[in-house]
Amino acid sequence: MSYEIGKEYTFGPGEFVASRETGRLYFLIGENGTGRTYRVSPFEFQNRVLPDRIVCVYKENDRFEQSLASVLADVYHIGETYEFKVFRVAQWGLTLRDETNGLTHNNIQLPGRIHIERYDKLVCRVVSFEGGKLQLEYAGTQGLERDFFSPATFMSLGALAAQAWVRHGAWLLKRLPISEARDAIKMNDSGWIMLAVNALIPYIPQWLAVAPARRLPWLERMRQALMTVAESDRFVSSFSKKSGVGYKMRFALTQAILQLEYMQKAATLISGGGAEEMIDHTLQAMRESGWIYKPDERMGVLMSILSMAPRYAHDHISEIFDIIKARRLNPKFMDMFGRAFIDMLSLYIENRRTLFNAADRASLREQAEAIAIELLLSSDLLLRRGKEFELWNRHRGLLYTLSTVITGRTDTPTISMAMRSFAGINDSPLEFRWDDLDDINRLCYHLLPDSRPAPTQDKAIFEGSRVRVRISDNNIVVSPAWFDEDGRTNFRRSLGGGISFGLRLPSRPKRHAEEADTNLTHHHLLWNELGASLREEGNATGGQLAHTSVLVGNKVKFVVCGSSPESKYEFQCRLLDENNEVITDSPAAFLPMSETVPYPVEFSGWDQIFTLDGNLIVLEGIIDDILPDSRLRLSMRNILRDINAYYARQDMESGDEIMAMITDLSGTQYKATSEYGYGLLISKREPQLSASPLELGDVVWVRINNVNHRVADGKLYINASFLRRGTTDDYDGVGDLTFGEYDCECLNSLLYEAFGKQTIEAAEVCADSREEMTPADEDETNYITAEALDDVAMLLEQCAALRRDNMVGCYTDLAVAQLLSEEAGDRMRTDILELKMRLQEALSRFAKDGHLDQHDAERLLADCAGLTRTSAEIASRVAIVAILAGLDRPQLLERFRQRCEETAENDETVAALLRLATAYNTLDGMGLPVVRTDLRTEMYRILSLPTARQDTDRLNVQEDLHHEFKTSLIYPANGGMLPDENRQGEEIVKAIAAFLNTEGGTLYLGVDNGGYIRGLDNDFRYLNHGSPDYDIREMQDKYNLLLQSHLRRLIGNTVDGLPLIPDYLKIEYEQSDRKWICRLVINPFPVAVQLKDSRIFIRKEGEKNEIRDAHEKRRFIERRNAKA
Repeated sequence: MSYEIGKEYTFGPGEFVASRETGRLYFLIGENGTGRTYRVSPFEFQNRVLPDRIVCVYKENDRFEQSLASVLADVYHIGETYEFKVFRVAQWGLTLRDETNGLTHNNIQLPGRIHIERYDKLVCRVVSFEGGKLQLEYAGTQGLERDFFSPATFMSLGALAAQAWVRHGAWLLKRLPISEARDAIKMNDSGWIMLAVNALIPYIPQWLAVAPARRLPWLERMRQALMTVAESDRFVSSFSKKSGVGYKMRFALTQAILQLEYMQKAATLISGGGAEEMIDHTLQAMRESGWIYKPDERMGVLMSILSMAPRYAHDHISEIFDIIKARRLNPKFMDMFGRAFIDMLSLYIENRRTLFNAADRASLREQAEAIAIELLLSSDLLLRRGKEFELWNRHRGLLYTLSTVITGRTDTPTISMAMRSFAGINDSPLEFRWDDLDDINRLCYHLLPDSRPAPTQDKAIFEGSRVRVRISDNNIVVSPAWFDEDGRTNFRRSLGGGISFGLRLPSRPKRHAEEADTNLTHHHLLWNELGASLREEGNATGGQLAHTSVLVGNKVKFVVCGSSPESKYEFQCRLLDENNEVITDSPAAFLPMSETVPYPVEFSGWDQIFTLDGNLIVLEGIIDDILPDSRLRLSMRNILRDINAYYARQDMESGDEIMAMITDLSGTQYKATSEYGYGLLISKREPQLSASPLELGDVVWVRINNVNHRVADGKLYINASFLRRGTTDDYDGVGDLTFGEYDCECLNSLLYEAFGKQTIEAAEVCADSREEMTPADEDETNYITAEALDDVAMLLEQCAALRRDNMVGCYTDLAVAQLLSEEAGDRMRTDILELKMRLQEALSRFAKDGHLDQHDAERLLADCAGLTRTSAEIASRVAIVAILAGLDRPQLLERFRQRCEETAENDETVAALLRLATAYNTLDGMGLPVVRTDLRTEMYRILSLPTARQDTDRLNVQEDLHHEFKTSLIYPANGGMLPDENRQGEEIVKAIAAFLNTEGGTLYLGVDNGGYIRGLDNDFRYLNHGSPDYDIREMQDKYNLLLQSHLRRLIGNTVDGLPLIPDYLKIEYEQSDRKWICRLVINPFPVAVQLKDSRIFIRKEGEKNEIRDAHEKRRFIERRNAKA
């Protein structure tokens, strides 16, 4: 059967299936002869009670949506009163949210004159269901007048009032990082206490670990306080009885109390020295007997230990993973421990959720594996049994985020999928199974990044007190809460991972900052203005302001839908919003052919250029002019010129051969169009062309040798070297095209590629008539919490860290993350993001001016001082700013040196910058300006600031007591390029041991004996099963693991109880002339280091030596150990 758009269909028992395969409930409707299966989202209350039938409306874009009208009688009873929250006040009615049942009602009219503001809570009586919607009448404040459980009430509870520490309660509420709870207090929301608890618990393990004995009493006070509240009838009665929220809060408090008790016991074991024994005993019991006493408690304590003391986590977390994987198919074991394992992993994940140290890759992989196991366990034990796992979306989003951080890539779908998951609109099944967990690198580098999620039409909305945030597929759109959500987006930016960010404001921003403008002062002022616009109080009936005046220079999205009757070379256009939907009340618009590309294009119909497979290509341009008849003249010329310059530079840097067709013979150079759509010039003086000139329409192969993009003049010149004439074997059908037709095909391909490969169906867009805009009911929307919005902010914060070499892109990610975190009420993250933005601005000022103001730098560093111990990223940024501020100020650099050296121990960028700055200042006044210029240029290069490229193919050191070169970790020097991991690995380990036993030094891998850089490409290909197509971060991870396995095999992980990595051996990578080398920085070890076979090696000038004489070996050990 075929379905009709707008018609209702009823599906009874056997005609739909409830599934939780993707982590959240949805209903599957069979194909019924249509050739496909449909997913239908449930209403929120259906998660608790599954329906026996569903009524769905067939919508546009071939999808079904449940009919709200069909469930009204199941949820509401005529004559009864219910509580609603006002989400929107518009000229055509109210948007009311029933938070108890998770239903949103649009365009509700309440009779009578009632003063209503957004976020008000109303009690309304159901009158009827006429017209398929709730007909309500205002019932006053009956049911809302409940006693607010205020902080004063909390502190006056009998069991707490006598406690001395309670006197400091008001002071604590002001100081603790619980801004969302403070906002709830202002709104007389008794749920403030649970918000405070949820905000504090993730930070308690790290807080407690600093001084467990001194801080344990405060943990006990918190536990007693929560127990008192949970047992208090005053707390439960402060919520609506009908909603059942009070009892849910009591249960949530009980779970929090259990977590605190687990932490108490864990801290006592750690401080008393019994943690290791407890872990060993618990894991041994699970391995051997498969049974432990009080499994929930034991595992909760176990995970609290691992969260408080990372040293135990690194040693034992893999054992826990192995036990789960080994016994997951044992039903008795899983019935007993399955839920406890899920809770244990959830506690571990939540406690470590905000700890993203990109340098600690082992911890990141452990977190990723913990989440993967937790999700699979939840799928097996909960979802398939019809039970919910509340943390599914959050932890799945976190897994994608970890994959992004581990791979260091922002060009994969993981960022978009993370955002979808946090927003609760990720309906795709898990990309992995149990067998895939044997290789976490494969999961993070391939299975997750290589997923190709289908576009989703679902959307999520956060309704804040000041703003509304809409998340849909790959878009984030923010608008003032009072402003019409369907208004025009008049500010856009691209974020990490290809996410599009837009702002819908009543008026266009006055300030302007191009995305290519690296002066972040301009961006700072722009974002300040945007923030102020969002905070402005506006008209509650903001729908009338939805479409603001168009201005020349505005950037717009549009499609071409026909040629003008007056001219074949003038095209009629329709403007689109950021969701590629037609803006129905926009003025008429047209695009002249001359405003696309500068070369002539031959075509018979407009659709040859602007359509693909019958669909319209989505384009971007600017409003070039507004004619007297109000028509908009559009232009793509400048945008396409910038894109062509980018493509041409890529082709020049890669050195690829490019196919082109000759389109103009006039002048001293041939004009041609490349296969990628940009025009280029070929000199007629080329030796090969003197005797045999080219003809119009000839196909040639060229290589780009120069790209001259003069932005100020609006000019682009691309020069190419002629290589050879093309043959019919080089191309399919090109030889049969005229040069104009060839240009037409190239332009069509360019337009599709340049603007994101987006198309929309032509039929609806190109219709002659326009439907009048009416306030129709909105589709059912997934409303998200402040916590979910804050998770999206955290994701963008990580994107910014990965895009530090893109000054503006990084800053934009931070700015949007700060905006979202502020609206989510996370004051701590908001403040941290502000500091990160200020540090990025300091880098921009240095790039622009060549120096930093000392007073500004010192003030910034002082503001950041409290965060450098807890955030490796901020510590790195602070050290960089300190070093740059110390250039030409030797005394200032010395003041900052100790702080910078501490950071440099785990940050090669800071270490290299500090060495260069020290040398730069030392050479001042020695008559070596060229050398100092080179040092400063190298600093710019390290920080990815604009500078001339510095190429080198030879290291500026030679083999001596402190330096040694090796070409490979895998191929022995005299092995005829045959791999022998063990043999060459032993050579490397012996060299490391020699440095450890002497004065330390640096071992370079990928460098030959003469100091010439050969690179590690052969090693990386070997680790990638012979393929040259590898991800460099993944190969570096595998290289580290291989080196560590050799060390473990020949020496061990520790010597005399001290770990070798990272205290005495640091693994670093650097790229020179497109070749990667590995640098092993080795510190002298305090005692003698022996291989497991008792051999001892020491370093002599330029080589390692083995001490073979037993007497000399004994004397060396005694002398070495005596120094320790």
